[in-house]
Amino acid sequence: MLQVNFRGSDGYDSAFEKSGFRKWATDMQNDLSDGVNWAIKQGVADAARICIFGWSYVGYAAGMSLTREPDLYRCAIAGAGVYDQEEQYQNADFADQTRWGRRYMDKVIGPTVEDRVAASPITCIDRIRTPLLLIHGEEDARVPIEHSKKLIESFAKAGRTPPRLIELPNEGHSPRNAANIESWYRSTIEFLNQHIGNKT
Repeated sequence: MLQVNFRGSDGYDSAFEKSGFRKWATDMQNDLSDGVNWAIKQGVADAARICIFGWSYVGYAAGMSLTREPDLYRCAIAGAGVYDQEEQYQNADFADQTRWGRRYMDKVIGPTVEDRVAASPITCIDRIRTPLLLIHGEEDARVPIEHSKKLIESFAKAGRTPPRLIELPNEGHSPRNAANIESWYRSTIEFLNQHIGNKT
């Protein structure tokens, strides 16, 4: 498994974190694909068996990566991802403009509707042709499950087969129920076996 410390990650310094501002959909995605291509060139990853998985921001990154690198990944698993930045801006639990959430989004995504549209995987699903599994807590307030449902609706409206959604009942942004976590893991293993398999 390769876990990239893409620009914008916290825990380093403020300059490194700020280097990702307004680059969620561009340079931060490039960092991920650069890491994958490095691993392939080093011979530690099989180009025919690459899957991207992430939760929350990296769930978003999994979806966005498929629009930017449609041929790099063989499958993707996205948990609690932001697929529509306008949905997030309006309906997440920080939707009150007086709170930090919208100010944070203005800073890291951009202050206009156009900025949010450009940073949303849902606006470019025509480029997604990689098998995608969605996982989302039904009661997620930080990243509402409407993100996943709207993404599925967009596929259907485009006449395409929508991704599968695993809905985790009575779960918020971070699943805690053991039965739900087991269901999520089993579905993930099944999905990985289907699309990249164990070829040893």
